[in-house]
Parts: sequence; structure tokens; C-alpha cells
Amino acid sequence: MALAKIKTEEERARLDAIFAEIEAEERGDATPFADTRTQEQIDEDNRKAKIDRLANAEMKEFLGNVKANAGHGAYKTRWEMILSKFILDRMAPMNVELNILRNFAIAVSNRLEKAERSAKEQDNHHYYKIFAEGVKELLDAL
Repeated sequence: MALAKIKTEEERARLDAIFAEIEAEERGDATPFADTRTQEQIDEDNRKAKIDRLANAEMKEFLGNVKANAGHGAYKTRWEMILSKFILDRMAPMNVELNILRNFAIAVSNRLEKAERSAKEQDNHHYYKIFAEGVKELLDAL
């Protein structure tokens, strides 16, 4: 994986400052970091980080986090509440359907492997018939 290119002077200055701090810390003459942000800025940064973590989570984990946050009252603004309700109303049923389809696909794959194995054991090259019967059973169960 290639390293990302530094596109702006701001990025270069920020990286230079970070490397300078690391070098100073290694030499032992580093000054302690003083956070100059206000509590409001810290809260906003934490809120954005929480949103980013939720957005990058897997669907099942994402829905669980949204449900937990909505239940604990973690969403303060009106829009956060509306979006959480939308997500729970629209995406949760879709997640259930995706899980059913994912399980179906896994079961079909397992049936194919089982059919191929039994065809090899019986020296029978018509494993597709065994596989088709297995898939029909799965579809009926679905």
C-alpha cells in the first residue's frame, strides 16, 4: 500500500510539528501538551468521533449502537433523534433480511460442498442433482 501524498502546506506543517514533538520527546526535552480547546470544542470533537465510529461499524454493531444511544438519550439534537428513529425503522428490518440471505448463501455453499464430497465418495459425477435437491429444501425452509 502506497503512502498518501501530502497535498497542502497545512498538512505538511502539521506533520512537521508532530515529528518535531516526537523527536523532542525522544531527546527528553519535550514540553507537556496543553489542550487549548474549550469544553464546547471538545464535546463537538467527541460527538463527531462517535458519529465516525458508528458510520464505520459493521451493520449489526451499528444498529445495536444506535439503539443503545437512543435508549440512553445520547442523541441531544432533534436531527440526531430523527436520524436514529429513521435508522431503526428502515435499516433494522433490512438487516434482518440481509442476515436471512447471508445464512441462506452459507447454507447453499455448505450443501454444494457436501454434494461434491458425497459424489466423490460414491464415484458419482452427478452431484448437481444432489445439490439441486438440497437447495430446493433450503428454499422451501426459507
